[in-house]
Amino acid sequence: MNKICIISDEYPPIVAGGAGAIAAEQAEGLVAQGYTVTVITRCAQAQDEGVIQYNGVRVIRIHSSYPNIFRQWVGVLNLSMLIKANNVLRKEAPDLIHIHNIHTYFSFAICYLSQKIAPTFFTAHDAMTVSSTKVSHAHKITVREKLSFARFSWNPFRESFIRCLIRNVKISTVSNALKQVLEMNNVVVDTVI
Repeated sequence: MNKICIISDEYPPIVAGGAGAIAAEQAEGLVAQGYTVTVITRCAQAQDEGVIQYNGVRVIRIHSSYPNIFRQWVGVLNLSMLIKANNVLRKEAPDLIHIHNIHTYFSFAICYLSQKIAPTFFTAHDAMTVSSTKVSHAHKITVREKLSFARFSWNPFRESFIRCLIRNVKISTVSNALKQVLEMNNVVVDTVI
């Protein structure tokens, strides 16, 4: 097993912080250990789409853009990104897929698709699996809280669909506090990094 694919909504050099930076550190570390690593990420501008090399890592950028008001829905299933990512994953034929933040552009449906291609791991960097906004403390998130954030764009099926899409994927979180939030909201976490 030496072909690894990392999927993340964000990745340097376009984005320098957050989960994208963690994905880059992981990719570069794996390359340094002799693995063949391909990163699939999103770009906002159509002219940026394509393949680049970044710090020794092969990065495939897929263009996606949509109005933010649809995020509650597109974050669950972004069909155009799913079709493009499926083509890339089938061509790359990785031995392992590691998914980082995908709640904005790739959508959680990429977890379901990925597990059909190779063993898949998902690292949750935030509570977007169970909420479409930041969570300040561990608790069961109410419909009222979801509505107060999303308002007219609210997707009442969002979290139920996400749980179905990720149920056969190994899930890790970046903290015990995040693990607690996810598990209080019915997402099984396998490990904490």
